[in-house]
Amino acid sequence: MSENPNPDPRAEYARRLADRQARVDAGDRRALLMARIVAVLLVVWLGMAWASCDRQGFSSRWLLAPSALLLVALAARGRAMRAREQAARAVRFYQRGLARIDGTWADSPSADDGERFRDDGHAYAADLDLFGKGSVFSLLSVARTPIGQEQLADWLKAPAPTATVVARQQALPELAARLDLREALAVAGTDVERQVQEGSLLAWAETAARPFPRGARVTTFLLGLVGAAATVLLLTGHVPAGLGLLLPVALLSGPARKSVEGLDAGLAQRADELKVVSALLAVLEREQFSTPLLGELRRSLESAGVPASRLIHRFARLVSWYESRRNFFYGILTAPLLLATQLALAISVWRARYGTAVARWLRAVGTVEALASLASWHYEHPALPFPILVPDAEGPLLDGDEVGHPLIPAPRRVANDVRLGQRRLLLVSGSNMSGKSTYLRTVGVNVVLALAGAPVCARRLRLSHLDLGATLRVNDSLQGGQSRFFAEITRIKQIVALAARSPLALGLLDEILQGTNSHDRLLGAKGVVKTLLDAGALAIVTTHDLALARLADELHPLAANVHFEDRIENGQLIFDYKMRDGVVTRTNALDLMRLVGLRVEE
Repeated sequence: MSENPNPDPRAEYARRLADRQARVDAGDRRALLMARIVAVLLVVWLGMAWASCDRQGFSSRWLLAPSALLLVALAARGRAMRAREQAARAVRFYQRGLARIDGTWADSPSADDGERFRDDGHAYAADLDLFGKGSVFSLLSVARTPIGQEQLADWLKAPAPTATVVARQQALPELAARLDLREALAVAGTDVERQVQEGSLLAWAETAARPFPRGARVTTFLLGLVGAAATVLLLTGHVPAGLGLLLPVALLSGPARKSVEGLDAGLAQRADELKVVSALLAVLEREQFSTPLLGELRRSLESAGVPASRLIHRFARLVSWYESRRNFFYGILTAPLLLATQLALAISVWRARYGTAVARWLRAVGTVEALASLASWHYEHPALPFPILVPDAEGPLLDGDEVGHPLIPAPRRVANDVRLGQRRLLLVSGSNMSGKSTYLRTVGVNVVLALAGAPVCARRLRLSHLDLGATLRVNDSLQGGQSRFFAEITRIKQIVALAARSPLALGLLDEILQGTNSHDRLLGAKGVVKTLLDAGALAIVTTHDLALARLADELHPLAANVHFEDRIENGQLIFDYKMRDGVVTRTNALDLMRLVGLRVEE
């Protein structure tokens, strides 16, 4: 199918969804038809078999035709079911894409929320809702393999070097335009998510193959030839000569057999996992890329000029033959040939030669899947720009127009500017639910997207390679014996330490030191803010304490006050979530208490 160079994402997804759904329906009809044909042929076969056994003029040779037709029909039904399953995966791929565009992705039962990557001790992951239901990861991820999912999670949790960010920015438009490729990755193979255990597969690939005696393969091959000759002699009645040849085979093959003992532990599982990965590799091997990052990843999928999928197929074939030794009759026939030992040695050689390459192939697939996740975000939101990274030598900078939160659907999203550079501190005041915390999350998430290499939810964004820390979601710990206040100051200490070692730090501190009295909060907050500014960091601090807002006057021009406000209309609180200059002039705590029915005396 040809690519549409400038598609409307929603229309293109909807068109393809309708087409793939039609294929599913056609597959269902074809599979049902083939099932009925199989049933009819089976009845015919059974009838002819009975007639043949009853010797009513039927020869058993007459069963050949219906047997052949039955096998053909079963194979055709299998092909129809596989085609139907691939189309069904494509349907889910486009349904999920439409859900992301429409802002309903979090309710999708197939959404991967990345909860396993959650780390409450991370400097900002929990604060910015990077993982969990309705998270940034859930919004972005289209990865099917565990390593692809982990790669994307790592990109969100740690800013990439500037050169890497630029390389990803160059690669994403090319990958975004290749919708056929991204669909092929989504439907290739079988149930990748369930069948590939990335951790154990990587550990197996990176573990050195067990060494075997020098010359073991040649010796075993020659002994196998002797065993074959002995078998021929035995079958032709030359028993003494045959047994005489088998004796040295039995005596000399011991070291080779011992060297491959235990090889089969988990071997079939590894082969099955690699066959699943091979389907993804085969999709990528058909592609040629123009951008450096994608081109380098494509080249990494070969070893000595041989495609990885072909090498994996060779390995799977060896394992399949090796596993056949479990068949009693096959084992008896091949034992004199030392076939199982020869296959085990061939598998060991393959692993010694390509084991480290397997790890490289897996990581390449994971990287492409992580890139495909960001490319889907780019494709589905073509108006969103890539940020501009400024050189570190220019100092910390975060300057953006109309920055919005990507987890809030566009119809409800309210965007605000962010200006930090020479002015290094924003003190944000405002009433409850007015948008202060959301503003911090908005800024933080867009910094994370920018330094992962993705487009940002803004009209324009320029920033340094910032090191981020946040205190938006700090909780007490009953098991750890920590109060919420102690947990907060511990996190603040981490941010202060980050600013001390990094010239490009950004701290996002929500309701700073709210767990203590106003006197201590004011003095403590002043100390923290001044420490961050002395270290050269950028900071956005929200507070209910209007006394703290006066700190901006003391630190002018390094600091400025901004605020969010509300109004009461017809007995209801109305928020517009727009940030304004200056300090908030009213609070809504008493209004909220009255609205929920609490008694408040003037």
